[in-house]
Amino acid sequence: MKQLIPISILAAAFCVGCGSSTENAKENETVSTLPSENYSNEAVVSQAPQVDNPDSDFGVYLDGQVAGAIEIMDSPGEKRKVIMTLPAQSVCQLVVNGVSNQWWFVASKISMIEPEEKLLELPGEGWIHSSALAVSTRNYGGERLTFRENPEADAKEVYSFTEEIVLKPIDMSGEWVKVKTGDGVHEGWIEAAMLCGNAVSNCN
Repeated sequence: MKQLIPISILAAAFCVGCGSSTENAKENETVSTLPSENYSNEAVVSQAPQVDNPDSDFGVYLDGQVAGAIEIMDSPGEKRKVIMTLPAQSVCQLVVNGVSNQWWFVASKISMIEPEEKLLELPGEGWIHSSALAVSTRNYGGERLTFRENPEADAKEVYSFTEEIVLKPIDMSGEWVKVKTGDGVHEGWIEAAMLCGNAVSNCN
């Protein structure tokens, strides 16, 4: 069970699982799936209104198991460049609403909770790789949750479980999200309504 935090902090965050900060983390390392380049741009705090698409928004948080700093890129293409770097082991929540080859489009300002509480606005269009993201299941009563082969309620079941677990989001179709377990063994589609993208609580 994740530890609840004061309402004042959650008000600035999106209802998105769980991360932890590490004092000795190396902030100059990068996620293994992302190219290391252009670290000169720093996150900029802004009070500008955020623009989201409520029909396809999906809340996520940074995977606390990633050892290095997290890079936000200007595109999902091969010639992408770094536009923002988030500190290693930082606790952040964000909203994404589009995915291209496991690169998610960042749809809003990023809510940082640790190492300090603030909102970060991207200096331009931003993309983040699925390897840097995580999301938890909303399984409070031990009900049976299911991964399906396709994003449909009557699609074949490929995996089921009853505990709250952390997943990696890799694709999205309508109200369904394609995820895989942390060990990479199981993969399938689950309804977005059964997922929680809050880094500090279980969305209860």
